[in-house]
Amino acid sequence: MHRLLLLVLLCWASAARAAEHVIVVIWDGLRPDAINETDTPTLAALARDGVFFANHRAVFLSSTIVNGTAIATGCYPAHNGTFANTEYRPTLNPLAPGSTATPGAVKTMAVPTVSEILQRAGRRTAIVGSKSVALVHDHQPRADTPDACVNLIEGRDGLPPEQIQRLLRKVGRPAFESKAKDDWSTHALIGQLWDAGIPAYSLLWLAEPDATQNTTGPGSVESRAALRNSDHNLARLLAELESRNARDKTAILVVSDHGFSTVSRTVDIAGALRHAGFNASRAFTEQPGTNDIVVAGNGTAAALYVIGRSPDTTRRVVEFLQQQDYPGVILTREPVPGTFTTDQARCHTPAGADIIISLRWTAEKSATGVPGLIISDGGPSGSARGAHGSLSRYDLHNTLIAAGPGFPRGVTNSLPSSNADIAPTVLHLLGVKSPQPMDGRILTIEPPGQQPVSSTLIATNGAWRQYLRVTTYAGAFYLDEGNAGAP
Repeated sequence: MHRLLLLVLLCWASAARAAEHVIVVIWDGLRPDAINETDTPTLAALARDGVFFANHRAVFLSSTIVNGTAIATGCYPAHNGTFANTEYRPTLNPLAPGSTATPGAVKTMAVPTVSEILQRAGRRTAIVGSKSVALVHDHQPRADTPDACVNLIEGRDGLPPEQIQRLLRKVGRPAFESKAKDDWSTHALIGQLWDAGIPAYSLLWLAEPDATQNTTGPGSVESRAALRNSDHNLARLLAELESRNARDKTAILVVSDHGFSTVSRTVDIAGALRHAGFNASRAFTEQPGTNDIVVAGNGTAAALYVIGRSPDTTRRVVEFLQQQDYPGVILTREPVPGTFTTDQARCHTPAGADIIISLRWTAEKSATGVPGLIISDGGPSGSARGAHGSLSRYDLHNTLIAAGPGFPRGVTNSLPSSNADIAPTVLHLLGVKSPQPMDGRILTIEPPGQQPVSSTLIATNGAWRQYLRVTTYAGAFYLDEGNAGAP
């Protein structure tokens, strides 16, 4: 056993050479069990050529902007300030929750991003995405409209804003359909944005398969076609590296922001609270008063804000929820019997919710044969729809494949990893030190003598019982799953 561990460490040490370039490609919503030779042959080959991280995790909430921020900063929501896709931030809108990927919300990020750190070190970076989450990675002024892809290059010797505007006009606007946006974004990155040379760091955010899985569910014919389109764009990027003789100088990380589940049924949490006598709403027409409740839906999770933060109102809401059949895990800002605190899940933020609900899930299979059914807050119900955001193992278990300088070939790594580990790893590969500590760990360094430690936390209050499985390794924290009942 010790000789095997030594062999693995030597293998990693021999691979740990500096990269001239690092490229992070996000396939939004890619489940690792969706990777196969038929739909994703390029990605499957990349896994054989590098490292497949078999125990990779999203941070909670397992949603796009939350994990986009974790990838950008190397920090959990508790430190970067973004815990949900949709949050109630009264300074931005006192009447309703809103997206955390708007320019106004992005400006409140509490820590610098990888791009900012690299720019300050004199490195060029390119950020391209077909979703607004790309704004999280770049804070520079931009010329795009809400329906346009975000195409930016920043940093030392980067394109000035007026040249970016010319680029947007030159490549044209994509069709609204997500696969066309992904094609357009890939073209802009490997074409015009790399014309002056490949930057030290590039990030390409593809909207698929997330966009299609949201409407047709994981495993559908349409979702498999979306997978093939993302694989085609990955192949285009790799071919461009080959044509520039840069493949062996470039570390490539393909990661997904979260996993995915199939919706079994939907609930209206705001409506249920109103029926129980609480003044709850998803938006108000006038300034909410003390003890009013604002519900921010986040797919298979929901954030509840009690105006005035009354402990008594929070407790009564929790007691009501503990009698329902749709919560999976209830987390509270302050301790309440039968709950976990948001701090225990690393999603406590200064202006965060008083209650977070991760909705209930099962390991049952959908009509397409994909395991992982879940309840969702709001929206149409039925097995033809996918969603994410919860502590379900299917929402949390996402994808990471890495190849090139710094990574050995043909390895399956079963040690825990998460999206918070991406940023410190990128900086390490490029030989740049972070100006401040990050929550994630460097994935190309495996400390000798350390083993993952897993534990199961239980919270109960009479008939209500919930659990949370967590793992720690090399100073990093990982959420494995959580649900109602016994583990």
